[in-house]
Amino acid sequence: MGQDHITSANGRPDPGVQVNDNDVVTMPLTVDLDGTLLLTDTLFEALAEHLRRRPLWALWQLLQLPFAIAKVKDRLTKNVDLDVDSLPVNEDVLAYCKRAKAAGREVWLVSAADQKMVDRVAARFGIFDRAIGSDGETNNKGPAKARLLEREAPDGFEYVGDSPADYKVWKSAARASHVDKGESRRKSIAKMGVPVAHSFERPKADLCVWLKALRVHQWAKNLLIFVPAILTMRIVEPAILFKLVIALPLIGLLASGVYIVNDVVDLRADRAHRSRSRSPLASGRIKLWQGFLAAPALIIAGLTGGFLISPTFALLQVVYLIASLSYSLALKRIALANTITLSFLYALPLIMGADLAA
Repeated sequence: MGQDHITSANGRPDPGVQVNDNDVVTMPLTVDLDGTLLLTDTLFEALAEHLRRRPLWALWQLLQLPFAIAKVKDRLTKNVDLDVDSLPVNEDVLAYCKRAKAAGREVWLVSAADQKMVDRVAARFGIFDRAIGSDGETNNKGPAKARLLEREAPDGFEYVGDSPADYKVWKSAARASHVDKGESRRKSIAKMGVPVAHSFERPKADLCVWLKALRVHQWAKNLLIFVPAILTMRIVEPAILFKLVIALPLIGLLASGVYIVNDVVDLRADRAHRSRSRSPLASGRIKLWQGFLAAPALIIAGLTGGFLISPTFALLQVVYLIASLSYSLALKRIALANTITLSFLYALPLIMGADLAA
């Protein structure tokens, strides 16, 4: 009778652990959805789609998320026109599922995502024997998912997951596979006495990826704030120069926050585009929830710093923010409004510079 070697995080067989082939074939492979099979999170994908169509309603749902997660998931995924075929996939995890299916194993998609969303993603790939998600009352995550799998697969199961909440599930599994965190996660799972089958990587969001997402190269456009001080010769005054030098990155932070909002609402269009589909958020290199956190953090930091420089400058920043968000959420789809808004946004740094040089 053959043996199936369990592999370590570096992909080589771990000689210390072996599993009988027959046990593996009869053991269902259960796979998480968000962050595991997909490089994104379907909850935040649905939120992004609603943000594009109903921004105020979407923000209200986001505020309620920590207090009623199952109900909010149900509301967000109900009637959402999400293009599941374009969602970025972890190709290594998908290939593992296909190999398991070809070997005669049952493959289950088991997720804390809403059942309707899990069904749609499962239908996209056509390899899953079962698709199990949350039902609007119970959030199928962590201990709840562990209990469900213990009940549905009493003879043992392999679980592929990616988040700290999955440790409860791995502890109940006959063997585990995981995405990301490499050797440290493999050791943590092994300490629970659970053999680790595979360790999968996900694309890394390094500094270069974040700089691309923040469009730092676009900050150069804001050098226009120096023009009024140069024309009036006040650029030589240390106090004026200091304020301008500090203001430049503050405007940049504000702009970067808006760029991320723009990328979030444009996810669908970007993924349909040949080159923009490789952008940090569209490709899944930066997790969508990180984008939802980064955008307000950057905007708040920019506005706070601006207020410390000058209340009038901060007010102009608010005008810039409103105009930029209006452009991202609606005006860019209206030809004349598009042109007028862009012209106004290019002129605003000059107005800000005039205020600081006064």
